[in-house]
Amino acid sequence: MMLLVVRFVVLFTLCFGLSYFLTPLMKWLAHRLGYVDKPAAHKAHQKTTPLLGGSAIILSFLAGVMLFRPMDHENQLTGIIASTVLLFIVGLIDDKMGMMPRTKLFWQAMAAAIMISYGVRIEIIDIKWISIPLTVFWVVGITNSVNLLDNMDGLSSGVSFIICMILFFISGFNSLYILAILSLALAGSCLGFLRHNFPPAKIFMGDCGSLPIGFLLSAMAIIGTWREAATLAVTLGIPILVLGVPIFDTTLVTVTRLFNGRPVSQGGKDHSSHRLLNMGFSPRQVALILYFIAICLGSSAIYVLESTRAQMLFVFLGILVMAFILGIRLGRIQVDYGNSATSRTRGKSRSATPGAKGARKGSGKKSISGEDEGKSDDSVKNGNLNKAEEKPKPRKKSRKSLK
Repeated sequence: MMLLVVRFVVLFTLCFGLSYFLTPLMKWLAHRLGYVDKPAAHKAHQKTTPLLGGSAIILSFLAGVMLFRPMDHENQLTGIIASTVLLFIVGLIDDKMGMMPRTKLFWQAMAAAIMISYGVRIEIIDIKWISIPLTVFWVVGITNSVNLLDNMDGLSSGVSFIICMILFFISGFNSLYILAILSLALAGSCLGFLRHNFPPAKIFMGDCGSLPIGFLLSAMAIIGTWREAATLAVTLGIPILVLGVPIFDTTLVTVTRLFNGRPVSQGGKDHSSHRLLNMGFSPRQVALILYFIAICLGSSAIYVLESTRAQMLFVFLGILVMAFILGIRLGRIQVDYGNSATSRTRGKSRSATPGAKGARKGSGKKSISGEDEGKSDDSVKNGNLNKAEEKPKPRKKSRKSLK
């Protein structure tokens, strides 16, 4: 037992250290290779900011997992790592050149298919023609939810760290060594990067980080809760509780856009983080609030693992009611749809609400349906805003007036 604890401590420390020291290197490399987000009139940051922070996370994660990989789960681990590398490459391409939304969805589905082919899938239903599509839907949905959550400094990396630690504790209940290794490696890597990404961020994660991280969280949730669950309530509830923050944020955005008669595919500054900013919280306070919610949801998930059916029902219903109330409260917060402009300048654009240092206007992300989060309106696209801001040229004085 003591040897196992030492291995876990070494793994976490190794991944944390690698990520912490690799991030400045990725920052330098991003400037050299053009993986940067340049400042503009509608952005908060005043200097060019690199986008390759996710590379430090994924490289550190892969190094830790390869050194401490569980030999008895070699097949499953191979599928997860192969899919992670695939989405890492997809994210690098998207950060540099951009990518059509349908193309991104295709590669996310391909990553899910690769993982399924190596034996990792949702097993609450034995019928494969139901289980396989359900797994693909879960993976693509969570991958995009985490991707869209990366709309403010320190948010996606911090919440992902908390989720990984919750999954690590769950691995102890189910005696899943593979889940313990994956969750600790990713937790250490995210925490090392968070030191450089916490508001105000010195480097952004980019899709090369958020896409594979979202995939890994979806895969670990399948391994940890949908394979060894004792009851149907645990089977269905635990993954949703653990990943509650990104799921809630995506649900809030979808419902409010439909309720307001706006296309779900249309981007905007209407995520939960933007609404909290509009309530008067600072970017750091918003990040800490969502961290706290993630911890509460994760703690509830751990409690449910060892509780009675009545206690499970009480927890699930209580959280559902609180989520509903919070959703209504946040949904009533006025958001600025018209000025949610973010444009892509060699990578994902990220900017903040006016006067909020460390936050980004919109997320620069593309929703599942394919549109950029925080896309500019037609007047901005057509250059009318720039024209309106141009100062009138002074009239030339006539010769008579000069006399």
